[in-house]
Amino acid sequence: VNNTWTTPDAGIYTIIASKAGDSNYFDISDNVSFTINKINQDTLTLTGISSDPYTYSNTITINYSTTGGSNTGTSVNFDISGIDNDYKSTTSNTSINNLDTGNYSIFASKDGGENYYDVSSTTVNFEISQANQAPLTISNLNSTYPYQIDITFTTSGGTGGGAISFDVRNESNVTIPLYNNNTIQTDISGGTYTVIATKGSSLNYKEISSPQYSFTVTKIDQTFFRFADSLAEIYDYKNNIIFSVQGGNTTGAVSYDISGINNYESIVGNSISTLDSGEYTAIATKDGDINYNDVSATFDFTINPIDQTPLAFIELNSSYLYTDSISWSTSGGDGLGEITYDISGLNNTTNVTFTVPNIDPTTY
Repeated sequence: VNNTWTTPDAGIYTIIASKAGDSNYFDISDNVSFTINKINQDTLTLTGISSDPYTYSNTITINYSTTGGSNTGTSVNFDISGIDNDYKSTTSNTSINNLDTGNYSIFASKDGGENYYDVSSTTVNFEISQANQAPLTISNLNSTYPYQIDITFTTSGGTGGGAISFDVRNESNVTIPLYNNNTIQTDISGGTYTVIATKGSSLNYKEISSPQYSFTVTKIDQTFFRFADSLAEIYDYKNNIIFSVQGGNTTGAVSYDISGINNYESIVGNSISTLDSGEYTAIATKDGDINYNDVSATFDFTINPIDQTPLAFIELNSSYLYTDSISWSTSGGDGLGEITYDISGLNNTTNVTFTVPNIDPTTY
């Protein structure tokens, strides 16, 4: 008798054959044990993994699927190296969360179940590359700052934990050192500067730089500039007046101007002795420099008249004849004042004043 069993599952079996006896024979039986072994599944192939790098994001969707395998109804397991999780899915779209940048490998495996051996695909490598950061800007930057003030730079934007640095340069492209990596605390000169912020790369993000910004450091006023306290407020005519000043912040040259009632005169150097008597104001101006404005100070002073040198008659005799013509002249005196003459005699109570230095004796 031939019997066929066509759908046994894998396993160990015992088959017993029995034949009934009759009036002459007892019943009889026999048994045989045998094993049905598992077989290999069809080749399992992993498809859909990109050969180009995936860009990092908080959630990365990697489209992969499998073909092949022989045991329907069992799930396909996907194992990714570098993380501790197994992603079990029978779908082709799988989202992987929080996977850092780096190189990874993935393979698929399918359980054999009762009748098939487990099967795995070949390993496929893939890469997750760094993403671009959000735009980086320098925030709260003024267009101008006065000289000698601290300037602190701050940023907004960017992504990740990269360090932030600032590159500040002057008009000659010389780098300006920073305090605490973000503050100009040194004595930088007036002028125009540029600054660029850079946020460094991190595990998952590329380095990024801000646009270039510019700002200007402007001049400030000089301080405590004035005429020296040792200057007198009153001078005699022809005195040589030497001006001096104190204070200011630069090494700039000092120039002096004199203003009076009817004149305004610049002087060479810091002294003058040619002023007429009167009231004057001296103006001192100290030049600024790249960091400081010019500065001026004023000083009021008076020049008083002085005595002339002695005035003396010359060519004048002590006695004359009645008919003589009398002439004379003078020496001494100073300035351009007019010389006048007064004649008085013993019997003359009225003084005669005239300017021509001779007289007709008949008039006396």
